[in-house]
Amino acid sequence: MRFQRIIAAFLLPLTVLFIFLLLFENRMVLPAGLQVAGRMHPLLLHFPVVLLVLYCIWVLLIPKNAIDSLVRQQVSDWLLLLSAMSAIVTALMGLFLSKEAGYDAEALRWHKWSAVSVSFIAILWYNFRHRIAKTKWVTASVALVSLAGIIFTGHQGAEITHGQNYLFAPILPEKLEQTVSIDEALVYTHLVQPILKAK
Repeated sequence: MRFQRIIAAFLLPLTVLFIFLLLFENRMVLPAGLQVAGRMHPLLLHFPVVLLVLYCIWVLLIPKNAIDSLVRQQVSDWLLLLSAMSAIVTALMGLFLSKEAGYDAEALRWHKWSAVSVSFIAILWYNFRHRIAKTKWVTASVALVSLAGIIFTGHQGAEITHGQNYLFAPILPEKLEQTVSIDEALVYTHLVQPILKAK
């Protein structure tokens, strides 16, 4: 419990730091060390996703009487605390990474604000977990909103790193290639690139 309280004590300062950086991000200039931390965003982003999904499964699908109440409470508290902590750290790293050039501004904006929302939901959920747990429909609602936020945020992140419609590309019909006359064709764009993409 003491170790859990120590970790939980870092949530508030990290959240305040994150809000401060969000408010003044246009004026933010990152030193090289924080640029390295930003580039670790893809490495760490799976932790909050997995932990928050596990917590949602834990509270929605595991019957309360299946596990001793003390054990259940400890597992719940740890899962949610680690979800909130890893979400805010990952969001901070993502904010640092977003300062680098080369990202689609629209996709980045959607990804950033949906990640901010998921982080704040996790933090608020941890801080008000006892109140939320008293009502089953509130717990289910917060869990479903969290899961929807994770899916949306992940989809936006995939579009940033892998291109538009990355998630749904396998089930969408392929776009027909435009036919170009041989006189107007560019050698690489119209002749070589389609072969490379197909093979």
